[in-house]
Amino acid sequence: MIRHSSFGRNVLCVLLPLGCLFFSLSTFANAAPLKIPNRIFNIQSYGAKPDGKTDDTDAFRSTMQACEKAGGGTIEVPNGRYLTGPIDLKSHTNLHLSSGATILFTDREEAYALPNGGYHPLLLARNGSAVAITGKGTMDGQGAPWWKAFLEAKKRGEIMRRPSMVVFDHCNHILVQGVTLLNSPNIHLNPEYCTDLRVDGVIIRAPMNSPNTDGIDPTHCKDVSITRCTIDTGDDCIAIGSGMDHSRKPFGPCKHIRISDCVFLHGHGLSIGSFTESGVRNVVVENCIFDGTDNGIRLKSERGRGGVVENLTYRNITMKNVKRVIDIMSYYPHSPKFGQLDPPQPVTASTPVWRDITIRNLHATNCQEVGIIVGLPEEPVARLVLRHVFISAKKGLRISYAKRIRLIDTTILTAPNTKPIRMEAVTNFKQAGKLKS
Repeated sequence: MIRHSSFGRNVLCVLLPLGCLFFSLSTFANAAPLKIPNRIFNIQSYGAKPDGKTDDTDAFRSTMQACEKAGGGTIEVPNGRYLTGPIDLKSHTNLHLSSGATILFTDREEAYALPNGGYHPLLLARNGSAVAITGKGTMDGQGAPWWKAFLEAKKRGEIMRRPSMVVFDHCNHILVQGVTLLNSPNIHLNPEYCTDLRVDGVIIRAPMNSPNTDGIDPTHCKDVSITRCTIDTGDDCIAIGSGMDHSRKPFGPCKHIRISDCVFLHGHGLSIGSFTESGVRNVVVENCIFDGTDNGIRLKSERGRGGVVENLTYRNITMKNVKRVIDIMSYYPHSPKFGQLDPPQPVTASTPVWRDITIRNLHATNCQEVGIIVGLPEEPVARLVLRHVFISAKKGLRISYAKRIRLIDTTILTAPNTKPIRMEAVTNFKQAGKLKS
């Protein structure tokens, strides 16, 4: 057991309505209202059949074209099941799914295939502004055939590309609210190079063994709010990232991100990385629950794909049945074994940097492992604070290549004859109290 309090005392702290001309879809006080013209385009009026068998691709396209020509409005998807190929969503448009509506995306590979060997997303908004997906309905990617083909190709040593479900590319003023996203062939919701993104009350589900079915992956985005979501997938529940362009020039960092009041179930937890070359900064995660995830708080990168990740705050977090509570890794995907020190290498622009991280009011029980905090000898994890943290787990915490680590009012309980903390190449570490298992 470790008990820490101000490095001295032994204390344990546990702890859509329509308007006249426009309507606002915003539920966030600090966000600008998302204004969309008060026009309704019902897909059934353009030939869509709600039987789940008729190919409604042309009906969706005709509805989208009519909406775009009119200057925007709401695409209304009434109750029923609608089978379709890829959808392109335009500016000043809200795709609204009634509570009994399901959009079934065809699993025919040729429907999404592009000449370059890639795939069109199931739903794409590119270079758009004021774009929304709302309602209580469902979008089902019918990903099972894609997953099977991917795993078979993997056995042969091949890499099979697959489409993501919802992609926002270079868009601003985006809202995804209330809908359920199921069974994407790949990532469920992937905003790239976007500004002012709000995801609220969304449910994302895929089987726990479905490959690469991340929930929400903001990449090179800024001003992002993800609230009240439930995510249960086969890979990262959320993964925040930033990479390089093809000429190895950095894009802008992913920054100003708030994730709150979410529930994470199966999946790899809440991740930053593994590509962080353009940086990630100013992230707040609060009032979230992790239940049965592989990881809880996860930062992952490696030499050659890293960058500066800083100013991260995790507070008021509850975890149970999590395999690894804290996972900070500069050797992703495999860290060297404890005691096998790695020689330092030159610091470059793509060296992973993790610094200024606060974990406060975290309560984790019945977990497999407290975790690992492993930086690089040339770039240690720096300025990490655990304050008011309680973790009970079978295995303890490993800290390697780190500096200025603080444990304040923190308790770690591990199995008998297991060290709560193992450290190597750690400088300026402060803790008080006794270490017990």
